[in-house]
Amino acid sequence: MKQSPVSNIEEPATNLAQINNQLTSNPSDEIKHYPLSYNQRSIWLHHVLNPQSVANNVVQTIYFQNKIDIQVFREALQAVTNRHAALRTTFAEIEGEPVQLVHSYRPVFFQPEDVSAWSEEELQNRLSEESYRLFDLQDGPLFRAFLFSQEPQKHVFLFSMHHIITDMWSIAIFIKELFHHYNEIQSTAKKKIPPLRHSYQDFVLKQQELLSGSEARRLQTFWEQQLQGELPLLNLPTDKPPQKSLAHQGAVHVLTLNEQLSKRLADLANEHDTSLFSQLFAAYQILLRRYSGQDDILVGSPQANRTAETARLIGYFVNPVILRVKEEENPPFSRFVRQVHQIVEDADRKSTRLNSSHDQISY
Repeated sequence: MKQSPVSNIEEPATNLAQINNQLTSNPSDEIKHYPLSYNQRSIWLHHVLNPQSVANNVVQTIYFQNKIDIQVFREALQAVTNRHAALRTTFAEIEGEPVQLVHSYRPVFFQPEDVSAWSEEELQNRLSEESYRLFDLQDGPLFRAFLFSQEPQKHVFLFSMHHIITDMWSIAIFIKELFHHYNEIQSTAKKKIPPLRHSYQDFVLKQQELLSGSEARRLQTFWEQQLQGELPLLNLPTDKPPQKSLAHQGAVHVLTLNEQLSKRLADLANEHDTSLFSQLFAAYQILLRRYSGQDDILVGSPQANRTAETARLIGYFVNPVILRVKEEENPPFSRFVRQVHQIVEDADRKSTRLNSSHDQISY
């Protein structure tokens, strides 16, 4: 697998003039720089500490069973890239502080390939290779797209982004707009997407403003109280000793609930005057307690962290929240789920649109 060039940089640029010289291959490309959001700073720190990690690769694969005009597909990808600054962003350090550099124009990285002579194993190996290819945050690109054509009406579209510029909400936006632009380019009846009235930079500036005064101290006090004392490690019984270092080799298991069970759960949540999330989270807590025998459990839960202003933007907005449930007694489920619901609501109110307060606590 190709190694990331970022690990080979001996003397990184330390001022904007050097950065412009390194990154501006197109004289007409203008670069604007501004700070990272608190959300992005955590991703940046992980990258600095683990430059060879692919844990922040966000990859999606779509299978097409129809004919695709490759040139139109490229134009559609470029249209999405032109619309969203995150897809034209790279990162650097200026005087020891990370900054994001937004380019006025970046040609989309799109690589179509005819794989009609490949075996299925060869294709899957290539998909895996591109999924685990490292990103270079300084030189980019941080968004790559591939179209593997097996037959005239059989294609595999793989795209990958670094997590510092995207989240799962953004992936849904990207796919929707890609299809819109593809159809629009081919159609004589043009239906434009409404222009974006806000930017990720607006989000960063607003976040900094909110955290520059008494609000920051209030939030930090809340999280200090939530995370005070010794923080327990989850001690689940396993069939082999846990690894001493993070390997980021996990898995995703999807469970689909049938309509009848879904309705029963929704009715039960209404009966307890809680959300469906709180209901299921309470059940999850009970399961963890049963297997671990612990009464103090921390669970990470991502928040979408979106408002009406940011709902149509591609960028890294998601806010990981720590939900701590401590219960030494063995209360009835109805009381336990209401307690859990209160914890979820408190964390939501103290974390929405913000992400620095619990980052500043040492744990």
